[in-house]
Amino acid sequence: MNKRRRFFKVLALFLRIFLSFWKEMKISQKKGYKYAEQKMLKRHTKDAKALYNLAVDFGGVMIKLCQYFSTRRDMFPDPYIKILSGLQDAVPPVSFDAIYSVIKNEYGDKIDNFETIDQTSIASASLGQVHKARLKNGRNLILKILKPNVEKDIDTDFAILYIAFKAISKLKVFKQNNEFIEILEEFIRVTGDELNFEREAYIAERFKLGMSEFSYIKIPDIYHEFTTRKILAMEYVEGDKITNYDIWKHRANDPVVISRRLIEVYFHQFLTMRLIHFDPHPGNLLVTKNNNIVILDFGMSGEITKEMRDGMLNIIRSFTSKNYDKTLRTMEKLGFLKKDSDYGKLIPIMEYFFDEIVDKINLEKETMLSINLTPVVDEIIDVVYEQPFRLPYKWAYIGRTLGALTGIISHLYPNIKLFEELKPHFNRVVKENFSEIIEEVKNAAKDFLKQLFVLPERANTFITKVERGRINFEIDPNEIDQRADLFQTVLTKSVGVSLSLFSAFFSYYFLIRDEYPATIVFGSLSLVFLGVFLFYKKRNSKDMIKKRFKK
Repeated sequence: MNKRRRFFKVLALFLRIFLSFWKEMKISQKKGYKYAEQKMLKRHTKDAKALYNLAVDFGGVMIKLCQYFSTRRDMFPDPYIKILSGLQDAVPPVSFDAIYSVIKNEYGDKIDNFETIDQTSIASASLGQVHKARLKNGRNLILKILKPNVEKDIDTDFAILYIAFKAISKLKVFKQNNEFIEILEEFIRVTGDELNFEREAYIAERFKLGMSEFSYIKIPDIYHEFTTRKILAMEYVEGDKITNYDIWKHRANDPVVISRRLIEVYFHQFLTMRLIHFDPHPGNLLVTKNNNIVILDFGMSGEITKEMRDGMLNIIRSFTSKNYDKTLRTMEKLGFLKKDSDYGKLIPIMEYFFDEIVDKINLEKETMLSINLTPVVDEIIDVVYEQPFRLPYKWAYIGRTLGALTGIISHLYPNIKLFEELKPHFNRVVKENFSEIIEEVKNAAKDFLKQLFVLPERANTFITKVERGRINFEIDPNEIDQRADLFQTVLTKSVGVSLSLFSAFFSYYFLIRDEYPATIVFGSLSLVFLGVFLFYKKRNSKDMIKKRFKK
């Protein structure tokens, strides 16, 4: 198919898809999301099948793009997710003759070091395929080889997709929504990174170093002397897919232990390494023996920036304290909210959403098997759908990773109690980041005390101006007394609750360190200051005199 025909075929199909999305949005604004979903079901199914067929026809980039779309549940309706998911295993290998020509071009005389290269591929993806090989020194290794002409075809398809998406975005009905352009640009960048196998070798080495503390994790060694931009050579490690429980359970393996180890390792990636393996599908996670896990394929990996990590921790803190205003501000900073969103409208939605989740789920008692979020989603999806919440493309891969891990763990350990499993990891993060947290608390306390010291001076200045007649107003002196008493009450309560929270934080810190005397001291102080917050009330002299006479 020539380039022009290819371009117009892509343009026509995506224009049809985008118009379907626009129509669904208009229907949902009038009659609600659930009605629009049912109304557009047949049309979305038809469009998704057409996109599937186009991907199979074009191959390469189009298959990879549709595989990515199938993970974006935040943007694509169910028919797309179900139909496009079939492309995950729909990539046929190219002939060995074509692959061998790439190997010869890349290795030259180095090919003489190989005793054999298996002609049957172990796996095939949209960009490359994998073959087992054996060196003359007896070592077995794996060769991941870029398919021939992939780079040339990718450049053509990238250009076609970008021009088509840009042309569609110029239409008036799509001018307000540029998310598809952002997603395409990120997809192009990430796919471009995957084309360089030397980069993947570097990332694999970083993972090997970062996870060296886990004796049960195996990252295959990289053979740098046989690694090029188009070929990745690595150690061959035997193992079975993590979901093939019936095969590996006989090798002294326990699915519960393996599930816990997965949680520990990926928690470490998210909050300590800040480098994540974004492709934990069953083929990339192997089980050997004694609950050991092999992690493969680091082409889809990405870094968590300090801003993203701090933002995640801030959202956890503000959410657990039900400070929804701060939660929303952090979400906006991270890109989960459109700028200039109306927080006044969103805070009640946040309160309702999370109160419903807490009401429906008790993470300490419920297992993954028994958790059912459907009632919650059904109740509030109409409200959330019309709000400015969005999933930034930077976080889409994180969502995909969490979704894949959840699926694997729930398969291996359906009765897992999430809170109990996650609690020690959260405690470890608190310990590791204690100095940062203390610094935040110190800064907050410093600002608070600064305001306390400045406030009396400002009050005296204000009173002096009133006495000199620079400020004139009519007000009942009794009201002034009442307001002053109310102010002192609020101020004292504020100090009480601040010191109570500060003491509670240290009590919790010493508790997780098993230092019980300090835990009791700070816990007691927290209760005392909490009592001040709950029961303190300033009484003026007139009220006290009246109370005495009543006696």
